[in-house]
Amino acid sequence: MAPSLIETLQSAAVAWGVPVAYAICCIVAHRLTAPKEVRVPDHLEPTHEAPPLHPLLLGALWFRRESELHSVENACEVTLAVIVRMIGRGLATFVESNRSEPEAPKEADASRRESLFSRLTQKMPRYNTQFQLIITTEHLDRYERDACELVLPPRARSASMEELCTYARDVGQHYNGLGVILSERTSDLYAAELVRSPGIFYSFLFSPVISFLVGVWALIGFMFIDIEASMPVVAAQFAFAASIFLIRFAMVDVGARIMPTGAQILAQAQATIRWAQAVAKGDSATPCDLASTDIADLLATLLATGNHDLAADTAGALLRSGYGSRADMPEAQQALAFCARRTLADSVPQLKHEKSPVELILDNLHETVLMMNRSGEL
Repeated sequence: MAPSLIETLQSAAVAWGVPVAYAICCIVAHRLTAPKEVRVPDHLEPTHEAPPLHPLLLGALWFRRESELHSVENACEVTLAVIVRMIGRGLATFVESNRSEPEAPKEADASRRESLFSRLTQKMPRYNTQFQLIITTEHLDRYERDACELVLPPRARSASMEELCTYARDVGQHYNGLGVILSERTSDLYAAELVRSPGIFYSFLFSPVISFLVGVWALIGFMFIDIEASMPVVAAQFAFAASIFLIRFAMVDVGARIMPTGAQILAQAQATIRWAQAVAKGDSATPCDLASTDIADLLATLLATGNHDLAADTAGALLRSGYGSRADMPEAQQALAFCARRTLADSVPQLKHEKSPVELILDNLHETVLMMNRSGEL
C-alpha cells in the first residue's frame, strides 16, 4: 500500500527537517545580526599617533577571529610588538656592538654550542654587529611578562640574536603559549568594552558541537526512514550535509562582536598603517619631533597588526630621516634597530634584502610552523 501524504511528510521531517530548520536559523541569524554589526570607519586621516591601547590587547582585537584558531605566527608578531614598546620606553635595551670572533666554548658546552651555531649559521645572515636584548627592569606589567616569556628563553633576562632565533624554533611550552596568548586576552577586551559576546543562546545554538551533530543528522538522516542506501542516495546526503556546513560557517559568526570603542581603535590603527605606508614609500614627510615613545608605539602598532615588513621599511625611513644620529633618544634608536634591516657582514645573494632582527625571529618561527604542519601536529 502506498504511503499517505502525511506519512511521507513525517518521514521527510525525520530525515531532513532538523538540518533544514538549522539552515533556516543560520540565515535568519545572519539577517538579524549583520545590520547591527559595528563597522570600522575608514575616513580617518593618516597619522603617526598610535591607538591608545597596549600592543598585546591591540593584537588580540585585530586578530580576534584568527586568535580563536590559535595563529602562532600572528601571536609572535604581537609579542614582538610588546618587546619593541618596552625597548622604546626604556624597560629593555637592544644593544649593538662590533662583531668579534666568538670565544672558544668551554669543553662542557662545546657540543651544544657547536650544534647551535652550525644550525643557525646556515639559516641566519651574519650582521656586522652583535645584538643583545636585555630586560632592564623588574617592574613589568602582566602583558609585558607574558610577552617576555614567549620571546626570551626560560628564566633569561637577556639573549643574543642567535638565542632568540633558536628559541623561536623551539616546539616546547612557549610554542603552545603563543597559540593561546591572544585568545586569553578576550576577557580583557570584554572588560575594556572593546568587544561583546553574541549571547549565551546564540553561542550555544551555533556552537561547534551542535553544528557537528546537525551535520551528522544531515548525513545519515535517510537511515531513519525506508530508503535504500544506494550510491546516488549517499552522494545526495553528502552534498546535503556539505551545504548545511557551508551555510553555517558562511552565515554565522560566534566570535566576539566589535563595539564602537573597539571599532574606533581599529580605525586609528588603520590610519597609522596608512601613514607608515606613505612614509616608507617617500610620499609623506617624516616629522622631526617624534619622541621615543611615539616611535616605539608606532612600530609596536605595525607589528601588533601583522605588518612586520612595513615596520622594517618604516624603521629604515626614520633612521634615514635623522633619528639614527640623534644622541638624545637612545631608546628610540634601539627600537628602530630591532625592526630595521641593515648591511650584512657577508654577501648573501639568495636574499632579496637584508633581514631585520624581527624578521629573523619570525622566519625561524615560520620554519617551526611548517615543520609542525608537515608532521601533522598542528
